Amino acid sequence: VKEAVPLKKVIDACGQCFVLKAIFKPDVLAVVLNQLMELTPLPTLLMRTVIQTVGFAPRLKPRVIETLATLVRKQVWKNPRLWEGFVKCTKITAPDSYPVLLQLPVSSLEDALSKIPTIKAPLARYTSQPQVKATTARATLVVLGLVSDDTPTSINATAANVEDGVPMDEQKENLDDAEPCSNSKSLKVEKGILPSQVETNEDDFEIEL
Repeated sequence: VKEAVPLKKVIDACGQCFVLKAIFKPDVLAVVLNQLMELTPLPTLLMRTVIQTVGFAPRLKPRVIETLATLVRKQVWKNPRLWEGFVKCTKITAPDSYPVLLQLPVSSLEDALSKIPTIKAPLARYTSQPQVKATTARATLVVLGLVSDDTPTSINATAANVEDGVPMDEQKENLDDAEPCSNSKSLKVEKGILPSQVETNEDDFEIEL
């Protein structure tokens, strides 16, 4: 039986790959990320690799954001080691990572905010935008301080002005006589990624293992 390669040697080997930029170009790194995400279980050094990718290939940040969103679907918070790296990565990719953070369960979002408290205020400002707030879970809005526990959810004005894609002025003028719709469709708003320039330093790429 072959002995497992020490984790420190694996870390050093991965680091050398990023140094060889002529070989490990951004398109190669993108393929690597795809392959790592297909493994079961997810590799121990996954988040270290993702964070290093942000530093060495900034133009792959959109791909990194997609990776973070996939990790949410894979319930990354259940893996303590990967969760720590996930939270750090959302910090260094902010504000692009805000839509991803809003996808987290309330308990996980609270844990993330406790680890990176400086991100709560800007995340709340981002979420307060009408088109974002309208599609964000009420429990998440409570965590961000945008609504109180005893405040009933109000209908967002933007969503209320459009029904099934038909502008209000094209709908029936006399709405007073209309019966309330119990299964009205809510307006779906795509949470776009905010453009940003990420400032990183060497400390941002260190994860204690």
